[in-house]
Amino acid sequence: MPKRKVNNLDGVLFFFLIISIFFYPYLQTNLFSQDSFAYEKLRTPKIALVLSGGGARGLAQIGAIKEFEKAGIKFDYIVGTSIGAIIGGLYSSGYSASEIESIVLNANWEEILSLTDEHLRSYYFLDQKEINDRNFLTFRFNDFKFVIPEGISSQQKYHQFLQELIYKAPYQAYGDFDNLKYPFRAVATDLVSGRSVSFSKGNLLLAMKASSTIPLVNNPVKMDSMIFVDGGIFQNIPVEAAMELNPDIIITINTISELQQSDDLNNALNVADQVLSVLMKKFSDKSSALTDFLITPELERHRNSDFSNIQHLINAGSVAASQYIDRIKTKIIRYSDSLNDLSSNQFNNPPMNPSILEDIKLSGDYEHLDELYSELIKSFKSLEYDIELQKEILEKVLKFTRRSQDIIYINSYFFNHLTKILELDIRKIKIRDINIQGNTSVRDFIIRRELEFKKDHALNISKLNKSWENLISTGYFSDVIISYSKPDEESMSIVTVEVHEIGTQLINIGARVDNERNFRGNLDIVIDNLFTAGSKINLRLLGGNRNLYSHINFSYPRILSTFLTSKVSFYFDRTNIYNYIENQTNTINNYENIIKDESIFDRFGLKTTFGAQIEKKGLLYVELRFERQRVYDINIQDKLPYHSVHTFKVGATFDTEEKTHFPKKGRLLLLSLESSLLQTPDNVGFSKLLFYYHSNLSFDSHTIKPKLYFGLADASLPITESFFLGGEESFFGMREDEFKGRQIALASLEYRLLSPISLVFDTYISLRYDLGTVWAQPEEIKFLRFRHGIGASISIDTPIGPTKFSLGRAFYLKQNPAISVWGPLMFYFSIGAKL
Repeated sequence: MPKRKVNNLDGVLFFFLIISIFFYPYLQTNLFSQDSFAYEKLRTPKIALVLSGGGARGLAQIGAIKEFEKAGIKFDYIVGTSIGAIIGGLYSSGYSASEIESIVLNANWEEILSLTDEHLRSYYFLDQKEINDRNFLTFRFNDFKFVIPEGISSQQKYHQFLQELIYKAPYQAYGDFDNLKYPFRAVATDLVSGRSVSFSKGNLLLAMKASSTIPLVNNPVKMDSMIFVDGGIFQNIPVEAAMELNPDIIITINTISELQQSDDLNNALNVADQVLSVLMKKFSDKSSALTDFLITPELERHRNSDFSNIQHLINAGSVAASQYIDRIKTKIIRYSDSLNDLSSNQFNNPPMNPSILEDIKLSGDYEHLDELYSELIKSFKSLEYDIELQKEILEKVLKFTRRSQDIIYINSYFFNHLTKILELDIRKIKIRDINIQGNTSVRDFIIRRELEFKKDHALNISKLNKSWENLISTGYFSDVIISYSKPDEESMSIVTVEVHEIGTQLINIGARVDNERNFRGNLDIVIDNLFTAGSKINLRLLGGNRNLYSHINFSYPRILSTFLTSKVSFYFDRTNIYNYIENQTNTINNYENIIKDESIFDRFGLKTTFGAQIEKKGLLYVELRFERQRVYDINIQDKLPYHSVHTFKVGATFDTEEKTHFPKKGRLLLLSLESSLLQTPDNVGFSKLLFYYHSNLSFDSHTIKPKLYFGLADASLPITESFFLGGEESFFGMREDEFKGRQIALASLEYRLLSPISLVFDTYISLRYDLGTVWAQPEEIKFLRFRHGIGASISIDTPIGPTKFSLGRAFYLKQNPAISVWGPLMFYFSIGAKL
């Protein structure tokens, strides 16, 4: 019988048969799959964690989650309302309970939840700080139509706090909350439709804000035609939203407060809150009946708004959850047994060839691949590679790379079952394009110049945050959302900058009452983004019975895309100044200065300023001043003629104080050198040097404020340009501007304590020591002429500015005889900001 000829096809089939037999155990597991393994694990029930509202009380949820982590209880879904949406959103994004605990313990809640924008001061340029510092009330207009405020607070610090945490989170949603470590839902209330909405997609930050926005207090979150506020109105315990996910077990942590007692219903605010709480309780009771486990920490009567004693709240959550751990585990085991009994043939197959991780191969443009490799090998080498280990490795990579400010993406990963090597490609996310949305009156170039990132640059967390600060600081927008898309195969992402414009015409009002100048009112009218070119007009009127000031400024805070700035100012200033003389007393160790007469300083003119902004911290500038001025006695009918003052000034201002009133950190530095510009018959020529510095050094509730002030001028300095000393803010024991001269030296040291007992608002107690004086001529400078001032103040940080009451006394030292000579005890009071 002739032999059959073996053709090429037979050879190929025979080769594949041998390969299939030899490698069968590997081929059956999809050799290079990212998510396939040698065997399937036993089925477990799907568990949903429901987190209620409750304000500060909700921080107890962190302690409960810590107990679940210790017990090895893992969740398949997380649903939250209000504070529960914040805790749940962070936990779903990959933060551990301990990490969230550290975040809330170290957060400055007073600043984050402040109802004013005072804590945003560091965002602004100097001219913005000046206007904001002297006013307490703002009316905003859009196209000269009044814009009704939607809430007391803009929540900008709160927005920034959450935004930075989301940027730094290991897991990113990329528009779908199922992409997070745990699929997440945030529940909010839509005021338009009057129903609850469970967010599963969109911007995670907006969803968390919408769920926790307190009506009337915070601006509502707008999306398309919907307007969202706190989800607790209808679902303070959002079990119904969790049931939509069809979990097998629902565990609920309830931190909502009980109804107030009758003795608490003693004011309109508490009564209104009680009415809302009664309505919410009806829905909450219904929701509570639908959960499998309802854990209610014992928080006594801790108020929703009280973010003190946080560790106590967290501990209470731990205690409450620990009492349920055994019952929860028992239910999980029973449910697991039930699920696996129903499908035992499918899930009880033992692993055929479990794979052991032998090595990890890293590639990509991440700078710290060597350090990351060492961490991964140390933690995971020689362990059995399954889906749980894969999740642990990927999460460790994500958390490790978040140490960098650059945003990193795991572009691809797969495990080779033949070589036992896990390959990871880790890359920086780069910007493919930048989309601007929402602007109608603000030009694109104004928005783009504020962005710290550019096309083809790597996405960087600090640059994203700084860009947000820059845009908010323009004052053109009520809200700014900067998000980025899921990277494509080239690790490129599209950044979207969505802005919400607000009116740029403002009327700002300030006022002050004090014992020196009685009542003064201030009005600033500002037209921002004039001609949509980023320019500004400011008309200011300041008046009282002892002074009158007005100006109109036209300025470019930023010229094109540079940090150069320019301003032209026309002004008029009339100020009454008392002149004092020393009155002899009956005792050798006492003196008293009394009012001799009163002078009026008149001036008007033009100033042009050109400078360079030093970020938001300072300004280097040159200034030309063309001014007419005079001084005359208030009782003399024949007023002296005006004379000219034309000067050229070079100066620098640095202001890094984080708050207008009672700052805890930052400093103020003023430097200037001014000299006459033109020599004309009626022009007074002089030169003048000024140095001023103070700083704030704080620890806990204590603040130390040292201050230095020096000024020098030549003998031709006119009295209208004098250095002045005296007053509550300047020198204790003296009246305002009691001393005037051509040279000044002043050093002060102030200690301030935030009192544990507040008089409605934050209350401060301060002590200050002053040392200094002024001289008419340089040759008169002698240490013995220095005055000493000591005083104490009680200050209340009210919404209209500080209310301050002070007592102070001055003295000086005398040689013959060697005694201290004391002035009278001075009482001061002031209400409102410095004008």
